[in-house]
Amino acid sequence: MQRTPAVRLALFLGAALSCLCLCVAVGLSAAAPATAASPKWVEAWSGIRGVTLRAVALSPDGRVGLAVGDHGAVVQTTSGVGCWRYMSPPIDKRLMGVAFTGGDRFVAVGEGGTILLYDGSSGWRSVDSPTTVNLMDVAFAADGQHGCAVGAAGVVVCTDNGGQSWTRVDADVASHADDLQGVALVGNQGWMAGGMPWSTFRDQGQELVIASTNDYGRQWSGSDGRFEANASFLPMDIDFADAQHGWVVGTNGGSYATTDGGKEWKLYSALTGAPTLYAAAAVKSSGTCWAVGAGGVVARTSAGHWTPVTQTVTTADLYGLAFAGANVGVAVGAPLTAGGRTAMVAWDAAPPRVSATGGTLARRGRVVTLKVTASAASFALHMRASIVNSAGHAVLVWRSFNWRPGLVCPLKFRCRLVPGAYRWQVTVRDAAGYARTLTRRLTVR
Repeated sequence: MQRTPAVRLALFLGAALSCLCLCVAVGLSAAAPATAASPKWVEAWSGIRGVTLRAVALSPDGRVGLAVGDHGAVVQTTSGVGCWRYMSPPIDKRLMGVAFTGGDRFVAVGEGGTILLYDGSSGWRSVDSPTTVNLMDVAFAADGQHGCAVGAAGVVVCTDNGGQSWTRVDADVASHADDLQGVALVGNQGWMAGGMPWSTFRDQGQELVIASTNDYGRQWSGSDGRFEANASFLPMDIDFADAQHGWVVGTNGGSYATTDGGKEWKLYSALTGAPTLYAAAAVKSSGTCWAVGAGGVVARTSAGHWTPVTQTVTTADLYGLAFAGANVGVAVGAPLTAGGRTAMVAWDAAPPRVSATGGTLARRGRVVTLKVTASAASFALHMRASIVNSAGHAVLVWRSFNWRPGLVCPLKFRCRLVPGAYRWQVTVRDAAGYARTLTRRLTVR
C-alpha cells in the first residue's frame, strides 16, 4: 500500500453481507459524476427460491412493499423495489392478492376465503372471512379503510374499517358461474372484472363481466352486468389510473380500455404473440398502464394498443404487478427452473436513493466509520466512495460491486490523516446507469 508524508493510512474494510469492497489509497481522482441513463426493466432480488409469487403491492412512495404467493409465501421490502427479504409464511395456503392500506400495513387474500392483515409492528393476523371460496384479488381506496375483495363464484366482500371486519355483498351483476379475477378502487368508485371459468365457457361461449360501484362496493352495476366478449378472452386483472381511465387484461393478449369511467369499453388489438396477460398496473393520474404475463412478457399502452418491451429480463411467467408513480414498479412471478430463484423484475427510471450516517468527525488514531445505505430498482449496485482533501484530491477510495439495496455498507479506516477539513464523496450507480452522489463533511482534529 502506498503512503505519503501527508497521508499515512492503516486501512481495513467492513463487509456488510454481500458488500465486497476494494480499497485503493491516495492519488486517485474524485468520484465520477452521474451519467445519463434510459429507463428500463432490470432484475430485482426476490429473496425467495422455488415458490411462485402471485401478487405484489407498494406504498405510494415505493419504499415499502409486500409480495405474496403459493404456500403462504411472503417477501417484503422497506428500502425500495430492488431488494426483498423472505418472511416466514403466515399460513400454508395460496395467497392470490395483496393491497397496501397505509404506513406499513397490508391486506392479503387467497385460497379458501383467507383474509390476512399485516402490520410491520405486530406481524400477521387472520380475520374472519364471510366466504370459503377462493379470493383472487383485493383493492383499497386511498383512505386505507374502504376495501373490496373478489373471487370465485361471483363472490364480493367489502370492509370499511381497514380490513378488521368484512361483509359479503350481493353483487347480482355476477352469477355463480363467474370467477371474478380483479378489482380496483379510486376514491369511492370501483370496478371489477371476471367471467366464466375455462371449463364452462369452452362449451357455452365466454361472457365477460365488468361492473362498477360508486359507494365503495356496497352496490354494483354494469351493462346489464355482462356483455359478449371475444370468445377467446378471459379477464385476468383490472386497474384504473384515475376515475376515468381503466384497463382490463387477460388471455390471448387481449384487453379492453375505457376513458369514461367504465360506461363504455373498447377492445384493444391483441398483443403480438397473444400471450396471456396476468396483471395490469395503471400509473396513477397518467392515463397509461403496464401489463405483464406469460413468458416474462412486459407491455405498455401506447396510442390505443399495447407495445411490448423488447428487452428480455426473464422468460418466467409474471403474475403480479404494482407501480408507485411513473418511476417505481415491480413485477413478480414463478421460478424459471425448479428450485430456482423466484422471478422479480423492477422498472428502473430514477437514480438510487443514498443516505449515510456517522463519519463526520475523526481524531488521529481512531477508527472512523461511514455507514452507507442505498435503495434502487436494481439489486446489482456499484458504489465508489472516496475521502477528498481540501485541494480536491481523493486520498482514499473504496469500490464495491453487486451491492444489494437496503444493505448497510460500513466504510472504515483508522485515521492517520493530518488535521483539517475533508469530505466524503459516495456515488452509487444502478443497472440502468442511473447514479446518485452523496457528499458529507469530515473533520479531522
